[in-house]
Amino acid sequence: MSTRPPDYDRVMELLAGRALNDLDSAESAELDNLLARMTPAQASSMQHEQSQLNGLTGATLAAWSDANAKPGISPALRAKILAQSVFAQVGATQTMPLKSGSAPVAMRLREKFAWLSAAAAIALAVFAWNRPLHPAASEPAWQARAQLVKDADSQVVAWSATEDPDAKGVSGDIVWNANQQRGFMRFKGLAANDPRLAQYQLWIFDKGREGEFPVDGGVFDINSASKDPETGDLVVPITPKLAVRDPALFAVTMEIPGGVVVTKKERLLLLAKAEEPK
Repeated sequence: MSTRPPDYDRVMELLAGRALNDLDSAESAELDNLLARMTPAQASSMQHEQSQLNGLTGATLAAWSDANAKPGISPALRAKILAQSVFAQVGATQTMPLKSGSAPVAMRLREKFAWLSAAAAIALAVFAWNRPLHPAASEPAWQARAQLVKDADSQVVAWSATEDPDAKGVSGDIVWNANQQRGFMRFKGLAANDPRLAQYQLWIFDKGREGEFPVDGGVFDINSASKDPETGDLVVPITPKLAVRDPALFAVTMEIPGGVVVTKKERLLLLAKAEEPK
């Protein structure tokens, strides 16, 4: 049975708009309503599509966001990518010739997403060509968390357990840095999950974003967490699907394998409410 929803084309257009941060409040509400009406299988399929679009956007931005980044892209190639990319367009609607000699056609930014795909392919190819044969090992999450906590712009909020049986005795906290768009979850006493049956999923309620639905902070398995050798605490990096500007609340739920697009909050385990600035 197909998992494609009846309004697939419209949903994909809106998902592309969300990945490009190009939705107005009415369109954002429309997308949330369409996602909420989907079956679990359809919602899971759409979450995969959103992840692909978000990843594509991030990969392309990374290709030219820093001219001094290593591995880098030559100025000529970066200019070529920019010239063909949707990010070279400054308005929500632009005119663009479909092919040489044809008349310009007005198109919305999200409808140019295919151009972004081509640009990302070039960027990723360049990264592959320039990647070191023996890349340096990344630091463990528990160590990266310790460094992030020292940043004055980071906020650390303690977890509060709900009445769910799997939340009993669980403690820890979450650290988030809006400037770096980076954060980590720390747990003590959170039970291991069987990823074949269920996975944990983080949700971030962002005051700076339209709509009532939270940002997907990523699914995770506790057995894959980084273990602090001194405290035994388990640390998991946050992988939000969208930029988080002003988080008000963090929540951890138990969901089906792969997670969901919109949680029903049937298994809400942990909450962390950010403090209001003084």
